[in-house]
Amino acid sequence: MAKFLAVEWDNKEIRLVIARQRGNEAVLEQAKTIPLANSSGTAQSITKLLQDALNDQQLKRLECLATVGRPDIELKDLSLPPAPDHELPDMVRFQALRDFTHLGDDWPIDFIPLPGSAEEQRSVMTGAISPTVLAEITQVFTAVDLKLQHLVLRPCAAASLLARRRPQHSQVRMLVDMLGDEVDLTVLVGDTPIFMRTARLPADSRHSESARPLIGEIRRTIAAVHNRLHDRRVEAVVLCGNGLIEQSLSEQIRQEINLPVELFDPFAEFGLEGGLERKLPADRSRFVPLLGLIAGAAAQSRHDMDFLDPRRPPVPRNYRRELAAAAALVGVLLLAFIGWTWWSLSELDAQILATNDASKQLDAKIKQVDQLQKEMGDIEKWMSGDIAWLDVLHDVSTNAPKAQEAMLRSLNGRSSDKSGGTITLEGMLSKQESFSALEQRMRDNYRQGTVREINRTSPSERYPWNFKADMAIETALADTKKPVAPPPAKSSPTSPKVEKKSDSPKVPPGKQP
Repeated sequence: MAKFLAVEWDNKEIRLVIARQRGNEAVLEQAKTIPLANSSGTAQSITKLLQDALNDQQLKRLECLATVGRPDIELKDLSLPPAPDHELPDMVRFQALRDFTHLGDDWPIDFIPLPGSAEEQRSVMTGAISPTVLAEITQVFTAVDLKLQHLVLRPCAAASLLARRRPQHSQVRMLVDMLGDEVDLTVLVGDTPIFMRTARLPADSRHSESARPLIGEIRRTIAAVHNRLHDRRVEAVVLCGNGLIEQSLSEQIRQEINLPVELFDPFAEFGLEGGLERKLPADRSRFVPLLGLIAGAAAQSRHDMDFLDPRRPPVPRNYRRELAAAAALVGVLLLAFIGWTWWSLSELDAQILATNDASKQLDAKIKQVDQLQKEMGDIEKWMSGDIAWLDVLHDVSTNAPKAQEAMLRSLNGRSSDKSGGTITLEGMLSKQESFSALEQRMRDNYRQGTVREINRTSPSERYPWNFKADMAIETALADTKKPVAPPPAKSSPTSPKVEKKSDSPKVPPGKQP
């Protein structure tokens, strides 16, 4: 849990506030003053008193904040050419080195952009602090083993609390904060401080009968702002504190200046712990700047006119992180692509192996089919050349002439190597005309028939004619029984050779009867 320590001092006292963060708000634990008494207000005396006040506190790892008064800095309004906000830091430093009287290169500078457009001439309220003053302030915190993190101009810290608790968008207000023998007079347009001055007051100026000096300083501030704002002027006065003295002062200011006066209790909206609500400081207005620091730190907002954290030119954007993230993303995508590619190739390799195995199995089956087709071809070839000899003999016996006309002495059948076969018939006929009938039947039933020989040399008187014939069988008998037209009538070498025998005996050559 974050804790905050806000400290400021003047010639008479040290004021400090200790708080802790709760959400975006701060809870106050201590708010007290430490009188300097007769001490001179040197850095050594302030360090000793502050060390004694913090000895019983657990203040390690806390954020330290402090204010610096208007008399300790150089403050001036600068006019700049039209420019966007991010170009202002460099332009302000360059212009301040020319316009400030005692400004050196090592002086911390901060500024507040005054209301206006970037297309018009820019006005900025610029503050610079001497390195010597800054070293004296930081030395106090270093001596008590604390690190100062923010050093804010005191009127800006008080104005930030007013802007946070009672915001306005356009009203011109004057914040009056009485701090002992000093008074901070800060003019705000809306929530932006545009003018600030610190005036010295008599020691008894807080009493009602001595309010005349305060009212005089308010009048002078109103006149100065009126000259600067031209057609505008202060519309209301906000007086810090809500005690009886502040109420009496507010009434006198209202009557003398004829402006509405509002009392502003700085502790009103803070959470209080440790019995602080029962022992709040009597002079609450003196804690307005410190409470402004605490509220800004708890809300994690930037303080106006912070000399330890001034406005700077924007740091050029470092794309290293984006490039690293992009490179990491590209690497992840590349790895994902490589993984996906490897997985896809593995799947394809597996498919190729499965396809090769299936192809090998199909090759084996194709070989089996080829072998089967070859065997079937052989069978078909064998069957195409087969002859049903029983059917042939049946047809021959059925179509042969009757026994009274012919007698078959031999039948010789043989198969061919290619297809079909041949039947040779030998026998005897009772008459020559029976052979013509046999020849015709042979040609009708077996397509090819050849009578090689017919003669009358048979010793049988009943069958005086001998014959010999060949019959060609091309296919199985069932496929060959197709009638074929007889060949044209002409002389053929296959025509039967008929030998006529004379009844006269043969006479040897050279002899005559």
